[in-house]
Amino acid sequence: MTVRMVAGPAGALCVDDAGSGGSPVLFVHSLAGRAAHWSAALAHCRPHRRALAFDQRGHGRSAPLERHAELAIETLADDVRAVADACGLRRFVLVGHSLGGGVALAFAGAYPDRVERLLLLDPIGDGTQMPAAELQPFLDRLDSPAYLPPSRATGAPSPAPTPRCGNDCWTICAKPRRPRCWRGFGPPCGSTPPTRCSATAGQPWRS
Repeated sequence: MTVRMVAGPAGALCVDDAGSGGSPVLFVHSLAGRAAHWSAALAHCRPHRRALAFDQRGHGRSAPLERHAELAIETLADDVRAVADACGLRRFVLVGHSLGGGVALAFAGAYPDRVERLLLLDPIGDGTQMPAAELQPFLDRLDSPAYLPPSRATGAPSPAPTPRCGNDCWTICAKPRRPRCWRGFGPPCGSTPPTRCSATAGQPWRS
């Protein structure tokens, strides 16, 4: 096994690379995951082929994120390209789980000639297209005491959140619940119904 750092668009990316023979396979982990989550799959593949996994930006041993780092799915797909280029992967099998599935799909759409096969494991969907009737129970559960900051759970007043979308989404969206707008992870700021707020329409969500 060789673990090394390669240059990514937003900082160094940690890559676990080993094995030889056959078509190489690159694994992309989930949100809050890390390359080590693929250890069993890597061990299975490496006797017969080169197999790689990397820590996505801000995860594991890769460089930490800047405060306002770009986290759009298409931007994360640029990290896949950076790893593939640095490791000399011209054409390869791409595997993604959850968030990594969305990233892998975005990469395959942008660079179809580089993907020999694509395997998606429980990939994320486009939360902005989810019907409000299906989304609302999930949002309601996020309002339970288990998810509330201590000040709100005890009834104490809490300071107003600082908007991060470039405009005051908290005055535009109907039901503010979350401190961030993430493209591909549901409606911005918990708005109902699940559509982009007018302040960020046509723009990638930023953390």
